[in-house]
Amino acid sequence: MTARVTCVTCGRFDLRAAGDMARQGFGRCERLQPWLLVSATYDRLCAAHHPAAEGLPESRVRWLDKQQAAQRHAAQRHATPDLFSSSMRTHP
Repeated sequence: MTARVTCVTCGRFDLRAAGDMARQGFGRCERLQPWLLVSATYDRLCAAHHPAAEGLPESRVRWLDKQQAAQRHAAQRHATPDLFSSSMRTHP
């Protein structure tokens, strides 16, 4: 029976091979074509899942969390002001 897994916990999953897309949460599975990327955290059924070395999934999750936090921070810094907020209104 195939269990539900995430790629981030698999030894066949490689974030580094995804280049810049790794920051978006994608990586490469050695069982798929080299140009195909898969989500690190999407819940899936996979008969080829092979548990990663101890500690590796946790370090991947920490790195992905750090990347997502940096993206949220950048988005907040570059957010446009709300043109309809009460503080921006000039008339009663």
